[in-house]
Amino acid sequence: MGAPAAWTQRITPTTTGIALLPSRTCWTKTPAVEPWWSEDSPGTPMQSAPFCEGLWGWGEFPTPEVPEPAEGDNHVRVSIYNIGGPMTAVLGKTTNKEFPLIPHVGVRINGREHFFSDHVENRASVVMDQMMPPDQYPQVTFDLGVSEVDDAEIDAWLKTAEAKFAPENYDLWKRNCNHFAQDFAEFLLPGTGFPAPLMTPVLDFTDSMLDNLPEWRRAMGDVFMNQLSRTVVVSWGRVLRNEKERKAEALGLDKGK
Repeated sequence: MGAPAAWTQRITPTTTGIALLPSRTCWTKTPAVEPWWSEDSPGTPMQSAPFCEGLWGWGEFPTPEVPEPAEGDNHVRVSIYNIGGPMTAVLGKTTNKEFPLIPHVGVRINGREHFFSDHVENRASVVMDQMMPPDQYPQVTFDLGVSEVDDAEIDAWLKTAEAKFAPENYDLWKRNCNHFAQDFAEFLLPGTGFPAPLMTPVLDFTDSMLDNLPEWRRAMGDVFMNQLSRTVVVSWGRVLRNEKERKAEALGLDKGK
């Protein structure tokens, strides 16, 4: 029986002063999130990443209660990674902002992580754990709940999504990995998906990227940044593909696609 996680029904944007944290106002106008967990429960396991406060207004969040088993399950888990490294600061100087991260979002279900790189891609979760270790790619994961969607329905949806999320259709502003994750999570958990208070700041990374630039630079940057990001993403996907397949083969797992 599928059901969204209880916390996804409680999460809301905050209306308190935390929304005015300098770590957030330096790059976004989106609201921070209101904590849905009890801060008076010291026994709650928490997870953190350096970008959390700047992205959502809090430095740590509850760890998913149900760990992902090696064989996978029907929980929908969304991971947000910082893939920017030193390029995050470079991009910030280019756009006159101080970004907390360059986000990449992956969605896991049934032991596989699905994401948009240079194509709609899926890899075994254990392979992605090796490819995206937390010490190299700071990350947090949210368990959105249990999906009723079966494998055949997932395969059919992904097949349809391949046309929309094709390499030639990559668009930094309207069709990147974060938009794919938003669509896929909504398909797996209709009406809930990845809750907007968490997803909106992730999307705002690109939505408001050029806001601090003069109008003439913004017009130029709109075209240039989109072309550059498409080239980088396609190249990144191709370079990493062989490594992902090598790790999958070493683990005796399906290489994915």
